Amino acid sequence: MKCSRVFPAIGFALLAGLAAAQDAAPEKDVELRPAPDYFVEAVVASTTAQQIARACEALSLDPPRVQAMTGAVLQRLLDDGFDLERPDGGMKESQDKFAAEQVKFMAKHGLEGAISSEMICAAGTAEIEEGTAIGALLIAVPG
Repeated sequence: MKCSRVFPAIGFALLAGLAAAQDAAPEKDVELRPAPDYFVEAVVASTTAQQIARACEALSLDPPRVQAMTGAVLQRLLDDGFDLERPDGGMKESQDKFAAEQVKFMAKHGLEGAISSEMICAAGTAEIEEGTAIGALLIAVPG
């Protein structure tokens, strides 16, 4: 079984959960702050890398790197005063930021219309070679 099929880290769920919870109604008497760019980048990198690994047999998630990135982002959120006990982390809804980053990724790799697994593999391989945040979470599968 590829590592991308195995849940790589509890922290990954926390990042994704914080991003998804931003659609929920905020608690009263709390001023929400914009999601920091490092959080948006981490969510986009982890979710995109996961989708690439699911679609491309030649690539997989690198669980230790996902866990390390997640831990670092969660610690930075705490250091910056975000309340991780809240479902929304104390952040304003940021789905537009996430969507904009995904659109940039798709455009960068020409992923439009009918997208083949070969196109996705090429995009993932390019991200690894470029040393991007997405590429840092992927590894090539021998074979």
